[in-house]
Amino acid sequence: MNKAEKQLFIKKLGTDSDDELAKTIHYYRGDADLELLPPILELLTSDRSETAKGVIIDLCSDIREQQAADIVFGYMAQTPDNGIKRRLMSSLWQTGLDFSHKAPQIVELICSSGDFETVFEAFTLLENSTDNLSPALASELHDTVSAAEPAATEEVRPLYAATKEQLLIKMHQDNS
Repeated sequence: MNKAEKQLFIKKLGTDSDDELAKTIHYYRGDADLELLPPILELLTSDRSETAKGVIIDLCSDIREQQAADIVFGYMAQTPDNGIKRRLMSSLWQTGLDFSHKAPQIVELICSSGDFETVFEAFTLLENSTDNLSPALASELHDTVSAAEPAATEEVRPLYAATKEQLLIKMHQDNS
């Protein structure tokens, strides 16, 4: 996509019509220019309808390129909206891509959120990526979760226990 086409695409993202936005996003799927992903993601924190936001979340679930998924992860990690975080984490683990290189940030999400659904989505994202963790990193992350566990609410403590168990399995797999 050339510069003029990118500018037109960004302009079309501002449409008030959910149908037009869906068509614009569909066009993006065919081109998948990574420079255009951030402006698309920014619509998630706008006053767009849930239908429009669903189209964007669906796009994120269909990503099969690690670099694009990392852009989505970066956006997700920076948004203060837990609802958007949960939806994006769910879409990221559905991609089937590896997020082991983001494991410390995922554990930070687990330890910094008292919200069960957010912690559950972060746990799922981590669980799907532990195969590529080094034993040393798994041990470090286990220690981080263990240190944060006493301050966790009763509601999320079972997820802390599951996270530690997942990390222990990884630590012992490579040490056997």
